[in-house]
Amino acid sequence: MLYSPYMETENVYNETSPPTPAEFRINQEINDTELLISRLRHPVIKRQVVSTLYKIRREEQAPILNDEWESYLPEGWDGTERYKLMKGKNTGKIFDVDELKQELAKPPITEEEIEEWYDNAIDRIESITEIDYAPNSPNSEVMHLGWIQPWNEQKPTIKQWSAIEAHEKGHVIRDYDELDSVFKEAFDISHATFTNEDNQIALRQKNQSITTERVPIGPNTLEANKNIFFDYLFSAVEITERMSQLKNYFGFEGAEMFTKTHLDYARSHYLVDTGIENGMRQFFEAVTPETEQKFLHIINNYGV
Repeated sequence: MLYSPYMETENVYNETSPPTPAEFRINQEINDTELLISRLRHPVIKRQVVSTLYKIRREEQAPILNDEWESYLPEGWDGTERYKLMKGKNTGKIFDVDELKQELAKPPITEEEIEEWYDNAIDRIESITEIDYAPNSPNSEVMHLGWIQPWNEQKPTIKQWSAIEAHEKGHVIRDYDELDSVFKEAFDISHATFTNEDNQIALRQKNQSITTERVPIGPNTLEANKNIFFDYLFSAVEITERMSQLKNYFGFEGAEMFTKTHLDYARSHYLVDTGIENGMRQFFEAVTPETEQKFLHIINNYGV
């Protein structure tokens, strides 16, 4: 694990005076991408994302900088080859000598560099949305307007497109791949169900993908496809953007606290109100009384 799921931030979860459902502002009209951008520009959310990305990037650099490097001859090489290789004793990584020199010469990344990238990335996703009319699944690079939703085989409404666009644009900013083990602690996946109908939805989603990397479902057993789909659904990057969907649903514009009361309300109303079932049923099923405090901590402290 990179670091504790209980990272200390200014926005520590504390539900002393939770809102009542009557006080909720359910988002029926506001563009979800506008809400996403508004939150990402809020200083608390910005600090959370920048801090998280900085720690991830430093963790990525540290093994290379701190490893012991030795000359390496792959099987079948005799040392007369053009390329000279080095292998890390601890990481097992292999580099050409010149590539390794370049890696070791890189200065450690700074929070200021992450912050500059962050601001530029927000400007980019706010001002540019690539579109075409292909039938493929939307992704972080382009909205394919010929796509139909695999869960109901219908074209998205304008409001659903808004939610889908915000989900994909969030992926551009929050590259949290290294946090899978941390975020999975907010779920008990054994409580999530995967039916024959879910399998068909996953197969349709796979067929809509330009590559098979996102949801690599195949003509295997139901149990095998369930495991593949859940590995995708309960990855940190997908968990983050589904949490973001919930904040958009409640019209969060800044660093508002997401409470257990919000979570309980969303369990009962989100799917009906939005018609968006990109694994959200299983998502809710896997948040149990034993894991929901970690869920609430993550949604409030990792820049969602």
